[in-house]
Formats: sequence, structure tokens, C-alpha cells
Amino acid sequence: MPVGELLLPLLVAVGFAVALVSLQSRIAARTAARLTLGFQIGVGCVGFLSATLLALQYWSHSSSFLFHWCDFFAGSHAPADPWVGSAASVVVLVGTVRFVRALLIHARARRELRSLVLLTSSAVTVTSDLDMYAYSLPGSTQRTVISAGMIGALSVDEQAVVLAHEEGHHHNRHDLFLATERYVSALFVPTMLLRRGLKHALERWADEHAAGVIGDRTLVALTVGRTALLISPSVEARFGLGFAPTNPFSTTQRVKSLLQPPRRTPAWAIGLAGGVSAALITQVHHLDQVIQTLCHMP
Repeated sequence: MPVGELLLPLLVAVGFAVALVSLQSRIAARTAARLTLGFQIGVGCVGFLSATLLALQYWSHSSSFLFHWCDFFAGSHAPADPWVGSAASVVVLVGTVRFVRALLIHARARRELRSLVLLTSSAVTVTSDLDMYAYSLPGSTQRTVISAGMIGALSVDEQAVVLAHEEGHHHNRHDLFLATERYVSALFVPTMLLRRGLKHALERWADEHAAGVIGDRTLVALTVGRTALLISPSVEARFGLGFAPTNPFSTTQRVKSLLQPPRRTPAWAIGLAGGVSAALITQVHHLDQVIQTLCHMP
């Protein structure tokens, strides 16, 4: 069987995952976030392993200086297609460099975070900044940072919504979701196709938490829409969670979700999730066939 056909389940898994994430506004936010991250982890790990096998085969056959890993399985290497081998090598090289870079960025962010936590002795810290933003700091210690500009622009009820939204991020440890996503998308770049879907699902999840705390879905929806217009375009949530600028489509979908009863997980979503899982399992099973094909095994 050609190597391209052996990698077909991975392409099917990516297609199903993208389809499900594009329709995730119709699924319960909690489920959508967990499914999206699960798909990223599965596709990322299987995809990077597949690319590594192809790259290793290409360079092992092209150079006598590299370790001939096929000697463990058979006595010879099959010649690897130069285009496929080169592309796989680029995927592995880029993924490795990006992963190491993500580790360094995370280490620097943790040092900055420790400094910020020392400066934020209370659960909610109001900065003197007139730019409008609110975000939560990652970690088990709940810390929310909100600007004076945001406080001044919102009513007391709206401030309560924003704080309840950030509490949702803290309570459900959405920082761990985002940290995992960063590492996976760094390792296998195609999984970045699912990044926006995950962030959208996490924001919806925090919205639902706020609606449960406040008890008024309409107020939460109005606050989400209003803050999207107020937030300073030049300001980003420093650590990825909070009322930072979002694209209009995402904000509209969040408002629509809040103006309706809480979503459930429909049967078609379970079917798509099962399709992704089956494709990934098939791809893992095909990896031994990839090795047999590359190593000229009978």
C-alpha cells in the first residue's frame, strides 16, 4: 500500500475535527472545549509521529552517516520519495524548534507571572490603566486583573458579569487547556486549525459559568456584546484569558448562545467525535504498516 494511502486516516481525522469545531457553537461549551483539545492532542501526537517516521526513513536512506533504524525490522531501506521526505523533515524540524521555543516562552511567562502574583495580593486587582481590559492570571491561585477604564465604563451589574466570567476561567482551569494547546500546536502546526475553536469554546464555557452565577442570561449576553465594543483594540489579554478583543463572528455566536437555553450535545456531534477517534486509532494501527512499507518487510 502506498505511504500516502497509509496516512489517509490522519487526513480524515483532521477533516472531521475541523468540521466538528466549526459547528461547536451548537454543542455544550464544556463538551466542545474538551473535544477540541482532545482532537488537538490526538492529531498532534499521531501527526508528528507519522512525520518523524517519514523523515527518519528519508534521511536514513539518503545518508550512510545516519542510523539505519530499519535494521531492527529488515535488512534494507525502501527509497523514500524526496518530496514526501523533505516535507516531513520540514514538519519535524519546524515542530521541534517551535516546541522548544514554546518551552522557553512558558518559562519566561512563569517568571513574569510570579512577579504579578506578588503584586496582586487580593483576588481582584484594579489597575490605574484607562485602557479597557480584564483578564485572569493562570495558576491555581485565583487572580483577576481589571483596568480602571473598564470599571468606569461598566455598571455594577456588568462588572459582576465580567468578574463571574473570569471566575469561570479560574474555576475550570482554562489556563491548562490553553497551555496544552500551545504545546501541541507548536509541535504539529496543522493543529492550529483548531486553535480558534478552542478559544471560542473556553469563552462560551466562562459565559455559561457567569450566567449560572448571575442568574440572568440576557444580562450576560448584553455585557459580552457591550464589552466587545468597549475594549481597547490595542490591548490583548496578557495570558490569553479574559475580555480581550475577539473577532465579530465569535462575539456574535457567544451572544446568540446566551440568548438561548444552555446547549446540549447532539447525536451528530457524538458521531463526528467517534469518527475522529476511529480515524486516529486506524492511523495508529497503520503506523506499523508504514514501517513495513518503508523497511521492505514482507
